[in-house]
Order: sequence, then C-alpha cells, then structure tokens
Amino acid sequence: MEVKRVRDSNLELLRIVSMFIIVANHFVYFGGFPEQSTLSGQNVFFNLLSPVFGNMGVDIFVLISGYFLVTSTPRYERVVRTALQTTFYAVVFVFVFAVLGITTLSVSAIVKACLAIANGWYWFPTAYCALLLLSPFLNRLLLELTQKQYMSLLVTMFCIILLPITILGTQSLYSDLALFILLYSVAGYVRLFPSKALSNRWQWLAIGILGWLVTASWTLFNRLHLPFNNVLLDHLHWNIGGRNSFTTFVAALGVFLFFRTLDIGHSRVINVVASASFGVYLLHNCWGYTTTWIFQSLFHVGEYSGQGWKLVAYCLFTVVSIYIVCTAIDLVRLYALERPFFRLCHHLIDRHTQRRHDPAS
Repeated sequence: MEVKRVRDSNLELLRIVSMFIIVANHFVYFGGFPEQSTLSGQNVFFNLLSPVFGNMGVDIFVLISGYFLVTSTPRYERVVRTALQTTFYAVVFVFVFAVLGITTLSVSAIVKACLAIANGWYWFPTAYCALLLLSPFLNRLLLELTQKQYMSLLVTMFCIILLPITILGTQSLYSDLALFILLYSVAGYVRLFPSKALSNRWQWLAIGILGWLVTASWTLFNRLHLPFNNVLLDHLHWNIGGRNSFTTFVAALGVFLFFRTLDIGHSRVINVVASASFGVYLLHNCWGYTTTWIFQSLFHVGEYSGQGWKLVAYCLFTVVSIYIVCTAIDLVRLYALERPFFRLCHHLIDRHTQRRHDPAS
C-alpha cells in the first residue's frame, strides 16, 4: 500500500509567521496613527513593523510557494482555488458591509467584486495568480538549467529587477509580477541545488535580521526630517523601504533559509492553521472594506498612540485576535465550501472522462 507523504511543518510555520507580520504591519499602516518625525519609542517601534515587516512577509510567502512549486506537477486548480477564494470574500464583503450600513450596495461594486482578480481589487492575489499561471512554464525553463546557468539567470534578474530600482529608482523593468518571478526562481534554486552554504541556519538568520534592521533604520532615519535628508535620501528611502528593495529581499531570504533548515517534523495543527494563512490576508485586508474598519472602528488602535508598552501589548493583542478569528472563518469556508465543491468537481470530471473512454457504460 502506498504511504501518503506528509509535509514537514517548518515552512508551514514560516507561512504563519509571514502572514502574522503582515497583519502587524497593517496595524501600523491602517491604524490611523499621526505621522511622527521624532526619535520617540513609538516611532522606532512603528518603523520596526512598517513597512519592512509587511514587505518581508509578502516576499517570504512567495519564496515558500516557489520552493514547493518548482518541483511539483503543474495543476491549474491552484489558480482556480486562489481566484475563487479571493472572489468569494470580495463578494461577501460587498453584501455584508452594505447590510451593516457601512457602504452602499451597487451593481458596479458587485461586478467589481466578481472580477476581483482581473481588476486588482487585492494587488497581491492578482500578481500571485499570474505567477501560478506562469509557474508550469517557469518550471520547464528552470529544471533544464545547469547550476551555472541558473546562477547566471538569477544574477541577470537581480541586475534588471532589484538593483536599478533600489539604487537609481528606475522602475521601467519592475512590476509586482517581475519581483514574484525573481523570488520564485531564487526559491527554486535553493530547492534544486542545496548546499552547505545555504544550510548555515544561524548565519542566515543573522543576515535576515541585519537586512530587517537596515531597512527599518533607514526608514526611521528618513522620517526624522533632518536638515541633511536631501532629495536623494528621500528617493532612496522609498526604494530601500519598499518590497522591491534589495535589503527587504535579503531580510526575507535570510529568514526563509533559517526556517528551511529547522527540523520540527510534521504537525497537523501547524499545517492546518497554515492552510488558512492566505484567507487571513483576504479577510483582514479587503481594501475599502475591512482594512480601516478593523483597525480603527473595531479595535480603535489609534487611541493607544503614545502609550508606550501599552501600545506594544495592544498591538500584540490585536494582531493575535485578528489572526485567530480570520483563521477560524477561513477554515470553516475551506471545509464547508471549498473542499466539498472541488470533490464534486473531481467526481464529475472523472465520470465524464470515464464515459468518453467507455461509451457503453
């Protein structure tokens, strides 16, 4: 009897961590806190969380996907699942927020929600679905390359995607999809060409923390509005602090390689919780609906501005609460709707295939 292979939980744990720090970043970004230009404890705390935490989380999420998908069998069902999940929540929010009287129900809002992937309702799922569509073709290319050719490809991609926008601010060759393809390819290299250098756990953790601190420190320095913060520094702040910056990439890669070498075995709890991580993103970050409402109207996080450790504690409480509730909601959707729906689809497809091959049945 064939033994079903189970996935170890180290990278599934990282999937949870990546989404957790994205929610923490949104605590700051959507909390309605006043802009600060002083070296206060709150300002330091905010710059450790935003924007670097959110951008790291996105990069890590794509790295994990690339690591697993580069050697997997092409399945367009992944794209369908992601698109349907995104559309489902977009449509639900249109109706729920209209019923609550927060927004007005309109035909244009319903149509826009139904086309959530196509119109970029959420920027991340749109770029991610495009990456999933391209992944079979990327795999055909990446799997044919020698290690030397693969490394040459990565260096070329770095030079045309990351470095120009980080150093010069040139965005002509940059897009979210281009960045995702680079991250996918880097993770693929890690999977296909493991080495001792890529397995030095603590070294890569140190590199990841250093990249995080450099990015956060630069963002804080730029926001202090010092007399010598000229136009050049303001320009570099945007590129170094963004998800398309080299330092953000280094931070994400370092954390990814650290978790990759962790040996925590298989945990069903971790893997189940991780399966809802994308749902956590969709539920708490529906632009124009749940973002400001959750952080400002529901949790009133702005009221804790300037309250020191109370702010830190309330941040942790808010992020954990959001993560738990959103995970529970998405797991209900997953087990009550998505899995039964796709089981039915598979059953119908199998019956149709069987009838085509055996017309007499």
